Amino acid sequence: MNKNRLMLVLGLLVTVSMVLAACGPAATAEPQEPVVVTKEVVVTKEVQVEVEREAFTTPHPILGDLKVRQALSYCTNKADLLKSVYPLISDEARAGLVMNTFIPTTHWAYAGDANVTIYPFDAEKGKALLDEAGWTLAEGADFRSNANGDELSLKFTTTNAAFRQTWAAIWEQQMADCGVRIVRLHAPASWWFGDTTGISRRDYELGAFAWVGQPDPGGQSLYACDQIPFPSNGWVGQNAMGWCNEEASKNIKLANNTLVKDERIALQDRTTGIHQGCPEHPALQPHRNLCICCGYDRLCPDAWPGILELQCPGMGKDRLRHHHTWLHAGTGFPIHPG
Repeated sequence: MNKNRLMLVLGLLVTVSMVLAACGPAATAEPQEPVVVTKEVVVTKEVQVEVEREAFTTPHPILGDLKVRQALSYCTNKADLLKSVYPLISDEARAGLVMNTFIPTTHWAYAGDANVTIYPFDAEKGKALLDEAGWTLAEGADFRSNANGDELSLKFTTTNAAFRQTWAAIWEQQMADCGVRIVRLHAPASWWFGDTTGISRRDYELGAFAWVGQPDPGGQSLYACDQIPFPSNGWVGQNAMGWCNEEASKNIKLANNTLVKDERIALQDRTTGIHQGCPEHPALQPHRNLCICCGYDRLCPDAWPGILELQCPGMGKDRLRHHHTWLHAGTGFPIHPG
């Protein structure tokens, strides 16, 4: 009996000790130092800054292509243009009026046909160049278009003088024959040559205007890059065509700053060679530089000594008022300026 009681007590003690052990605080692990992992991250940010182009420096979407400008030259029949306004002179005489550069072919500074790029009338060659430039003629269409469906159309501006309307109509048809639409604008001379309109503001795509050539070819004010009028320079400068080639600009300045004739001829040759090749400054509206810009020569009495026999000695600058007295120095025939 006593033995059983002892065993019961021992059992209770064991049970109580186990319960107390289970209810006691859990063992805690030894705290450890935290592990810090550092990862270097490089953030690259690309920033695009748009710089606004200066006005009148964006290349023309059509005439900015050299092939297009050359094509217009090949599609131009200068002989027919001359015939439309000088019908009474011989073919030979008209041929002598054709200009291949901005220097007349009979001028002392002309480089010679062998040294310049000549664009004879060749409509098929012009059409091929337009095809290469992406301006194709769809079946049944009269005018060319590009892959976007844009028509090959250009605005041509000149005065409303009958002389210019006559040959402009012929040229419009010549361009149409090559698939180029010409939209003619014949403006009053007061607008075309105005101080704040027309040429002086370079407000045209294609334009026809003339200036008087001199015995000295000059050219710096008309073709140098620093002579282009812009809004930023107050429209100062006579290079209203906006034609710019740095090499040509340098040469034409050198030509105007030497008195050695052979040097001047060589420098002018380089300038006209570049001009007729039709390159341009990519930022300066190449549509102002057309290979056909040199159309034909017109008479300037000061530039042609030995051809005119003036009948009013001492008339000085009034000689143009007495043009009815002009005679050819070799034949004695009357000369009627056009």
